[in-house]
Amino acid sequence: MFLSRDEVEKRIEGMLKSGKSRKKIARLLKDKVEHGKLLFYLNNIPNPEDKARYLILNMFLSGLLAFVTARKVALAFSFGGFDIYTLMALVVPVINIYIFMEISRFRRIGYQFLAVLSVLSLINPENHHVPEVVILPIMAGISAFLYFKMFPKRQLLKEIP
Repeated sequence: MFLSRDEVEKRIEGMLKSGKSRKKIARLLKDKVEHGKLLFYLNNIPNPEDKARYLILNMFLSGLLAFVTARKVALAFSFGGFDIYTLMALVVPVINIYIFMEISRFRRIGYQFLAVLSVLSLINPENHHVPEVVILPIMAGISAFLYFKMFPKRQLLKEIP
């Protein structure tokens, strides 16, 4: 009987808060969680100290992302009707909302996506104007910084011990 996603995340977070190492958590949960999922969750959840240390920076990053997303949604609906072009214009805000949910929960994958997509979005000509041309590199830099600080390579597990 395997545990659900929420149960696994709660257990891992609780064990990390109690001071257990990732390797010890992996040994304790290896029979209760599928190995691939266990590795994913162990590598995707930061240490509680890091969450507390970078809370303000993470909130600032979330605010920037919310601002950019709100501008994109406003732009999508600014032309009046609801048609295929409106739906296409909502693709970016939907992706941003997913990333927002991940970084608000301090998940590694959110910082990865945000860093890469922020840089790639600078290719789009509509983002060559203020404030996007300023905000996007800042978001890329902050998300990359948080990614490398909260998820150092030496802490990531390659396999279940």
